[in-house]
Amino acid sequence: MTTPNPIEEIKAIRHQLGADAGYDIHRIFAELRNARASSGRSYVDLPPRRVAANHAMQRSGGGDVSDNSESTSAAR
Repeated sequence: MTTPNPIEEIKAIRHQLGADAGYDIHRIFAELRNARASSGRSYVDLPPRRVAANHAMQRSGGGDVSDNSESTSAAR
């Protein structure tokens, strides 16, 4: 007796949802929104998470780059 593989089951469901909607992403999500609205369940909608600002990495003590884009030694 083999244990069912949940990954394969999820892939099969995703494939079936896509095939039913003609692999049109807008139609897939429209059908999912309709199913959610007609389910009678209550859902929690969380606000989108903010992406942290991208900061430059700290120097590791390595060499710097001069004005003419050539590497300089780490010890000055």
